[in-house]
Amino acid sequence: MKESWRNRLLVADDDTVRRGYDGGRRCLFCEAQSASEAGASEHLWQAHGSVLDALLALDKALTGLTDTQKTLIRRWRDGAADAELAAERGVSVSTLRNQRFALREREREARLLLAVLALAGLSALQRPARAAKGEDGVAHFFRGGKLERMPARHAKKHAVMLRFLPLFEPGRVYSDREVRELIAPIWPDYAQVRRFLCDMGLLQRTTDGRSYWRETGEEQNEQSASE
Repeated sequence: MKESWRNRLLVADDDTVRRGYDGGRRCLFCEAQSASEAGASEHLWQAHGSVLDALLALDKALTGLTDTQKTLIRRWRDGAADAELAAERGVSVSTLRNQRFALREREREARLLLAVLALAGLSALQRPARAAKGEDGVAHFFRGGKLERMPARHAKKHAVMLRFLPLFEPGRVYSDREVRELIAPIWPDYAQVRRFLCDMGLLQRTTDGRSYWRETGEEQNEQSASE
């Protein structure tokens, strides 16, 4: 699966990103998979230097960080003082302090944005807390094990998609035909459900749309597909 590491990275939770590999001991920054957690940690250090180094090596499109910001973060990580950095870069100490302040402002803004999207049911990163069976608020959309109508609200739609999730075994790769055969008996418009599952980060897919898989880290979000 071409660049599946990028998909794993984008849907990983904070703890998984900081660790650098997922529950299947697959690296978040390349296609390597290790036989043990110790092996996964060793791979990170040998291939990427550290999780921070691997994150800073990502494109600006993924992190939003400029090359200057990346360099400063590396030097601050290594313990460089502001006066030392100011002399190296030919700027004032106050300029460096403003750079650090700007980064912390972005952190605060990002944290609040995550909270807003999660509460609105729009986040692809933070999943709603798992509801008990029959308490996810979407049971009335189902009858006899089939979905009778698709909810319009995103939060309800997400809860419905969580009921489809247990159809897919974590880590197994499915063809488009297999995805259709699993979804169609519950909802005839299987392409719609398939699209929602992928858009919400519950299923991953290759760029050519031929293969689909469920990340192992999604197991905590399972909802029963039957009532």
